[in-house]
Amino acid sequence: MENQLTARRSGRIHVRMPVTLCGDSESQSNEHTASTVDFSNNGVRVCAKTGLVPGQAVAIATNSEQRVTLAGHVVWIGPVGTRLEGQAGIEFLKPVTLPA
Repeated sequence: MENQLTARRSGRIHVRMPVTLCGDSESQSNEHTASTVDFSNNGVRVCAKTGLVPGQAVAIATNSEQRVTLAGHVVWIGPVGTRLEGQAGIEFLKPVTLPA
């Protein structure tokens, strides 16, 4: 497990900011408020009080004047009863370039 946590494709930038998750589940299409935990060129970790499901398509939209929307899919969700509960990892469909 340790190798999985340390073997990252790209570095992380820890940043908390509000975002909107736009996604659909089998039952409904919806938007949810969330906040980021960290970003990488390949994805983002979010805190969200919504039932995300691995494999689910989502879009992450920044809540700023220059709104940016990135398409992705849920890769993992934090197990109930752990420190990752309420968090999810979202992989971008196309890698992005983060500012240096």
